[in-house]
Amino acid sequence: MALTLIPTGTTPSQTDTGLDQRTQRTLDVKPMSTEDAGGCGPARSATTSWKERRAELLQEASNRVEELIKSGVRSGRAIKGAANEFANADLGDGRRLSLSKGTMQRFWYRWKNHRDPSIFRLRYAGPGRPVVDPILLKLVVEDAFGRVCR
Repeated sequence: MALTLIPTGTTPSQTDTGLDQRTQRTLDVKPMSTEDAGGCGPARSATTSWKERRAELLQEASNRVEELIKSGVRSGRAIKGAANEFANADLGDGRRLSLSKGTMQRFWYRWKNHRDPSIFRLRYAGPGRPVVDPILLKLVVEDAFGRVCR
């Protein structure tokens, strides 16, 4: 059954969709937070990138491991539980958090030893710009212009 969005305050008779009144629905659309969607953590703002969201979730997961250990759960079980809890969480832009027990363990021990939030950031920089020898570039340009100007 297809739903027709009708502006709030109008009646089905005011819209000319050709559908009977039982098929038409008046919907109040509001933005959904991550709690409503079943996600972990606080609601995301529209300006938060998926990389920042990933770092936030990993820090929350590490804090969860710490809470579990303080409550008497063994560290291995706490790490596995937090990894299962935060695995596949929505990062936005169609991305999901891929979090295994081993990855969670790596982040937990880094967090435990350093207590620095920067350990959760991605460090990939990419290949960068290719470096071109300036002398070679000059010879190529001179040769190209020399052929055109002859």
